[in-house]
Amino acid sequence: SLNLSGSCAVYVICNQIETGSSRIRRKYLLDLADINMMHLKAIIFDWAGTVVDFGSLCPVGALQNAFAGKGIAVTHKDINRFMGIHKREHVRAILSLPSSTEQWQKAYGRNSVPGDVDELHTLAEQIMFQTMENFAAPTPHLHETVKFIRKENLKIGSSTGYTSCLMEKL
Repeated sequence: SLNLSGSCAVYVICNQIETGSSRIRRKYLLDLADINMMHLKAIIFDWAGTVVDFGSLCPVGALQNAFAGKGIAVTHKDINRFMGIHKREHVRAILSLPSSTEQWQKAYGRNSVPGDVDELHTLAEQIMFQTMENFAAPTPHLHETVKFIRKENLKIGSSTGYTSCLMEKL
């Protein structure tokens, strides 16, 4: 029998709700053993951090390195604070943090502009593309979870913030 208790990332379902220009990310821990399977039709998995790359280390590292390349030190906490939004918006949000704004002004003598966001976003995407194979291992318990879902005749879908180029490489 399959032990489906615990907080494995595979059991996280992400639901993004659009509210104007902001997104609210909700996470739910899903223990399949506690669900009435008769009412469930499908399981939708997010890729980064759920199916592969437990902890979303690839995008975190890519963003951190992109910012470092411009002389801006950002912490994992600063990056994770905005995880789940589109990466261009993610870059913009990090640049809006007081510590990032201060570092940017000190390094460049001005506030960041949209072109800076585009440059950092492009650099982060390139770093993710170059390094994602280092983070492509399936998350713990993924295979047995998928086997269980198939045995229950549930549909499986996926959602991701990865670009199509990143998904093709993955």
